[in-house]
Amino acid sequence: LLSGARLPPSDAMILDEAHNLEDAAAARYGMSASLSRAVALTEEVRAVAKLYADDALATRADEAGLRLTTWTVEACVFVDRHPAGETMTIGSKGGLDATTRASYYLAYQSTGGVLQLLAGFVDTGGTTRSLTATYTLTPGRWYSVAARFSDATKVLDILAAARDYRGEAGATAYSVLATTTLGAVTPYASTEALRIGSGVSAAGALADGLDGGVQEVRLY
Repeated sequence: LLSGARLPPSDAMILDEAHNLEDAAAARYGMSASLSRAVALTEEVRAVAKLYADDALATRADEAGLRLTTWTVEACVFVDRHPAGETMTIGSKGGLDATTRASYYLAYQSTGGVLQLLAGFVDTGGTTRSLTATYTLTPGRWYSVAARFSDATKVLDILAAARDYRGEAGATAYSVLATTTLGAVTPYASTEALRIGSGVSAAGALADGLDGGVQEVRLY
């Protein structure tokens, strides 16, 4: 084996005194990389991922059952980073503009060094109705966040769990971070697709992609 000789085809082999088998197999079929090369590869992966940062993690085509006027969007979100001035969409059905008119929208953004959750919709008159709440999301952890709107009471809320979603000691149920009561408004029945991990621009292109991860999304 060490000299490169070939073994005939067989269904099973018994190797006697195979003390160097692991080293021989690793030398023939394996590869090695220095720590600096591993770091460089990580940065390359990040660069490529950034090129596709606005791609939705999941998309569902529009249907009547998704055009909700009373809604709750709930998700477990993982934050990889939160660059200043950028919006990272958790889930949306449309955008917060007069063209794509979101029926519901949940995201986070960094403004002035402060991380905020952002939720809202565009009403039937084309006006954006939104709410923000300051919340500490530490990169590298998962958190439970949610937003809800009641067409009956016209109340828009942003909620979050006091600890991350994994049920750590001290974890608590959702608490309201911010709330507002709107006037006689109703969310627009957007015909945009439901997107998880991405928003949509006024031109209809994917935008404001999440730099992180989302799982256990609930819409009701």
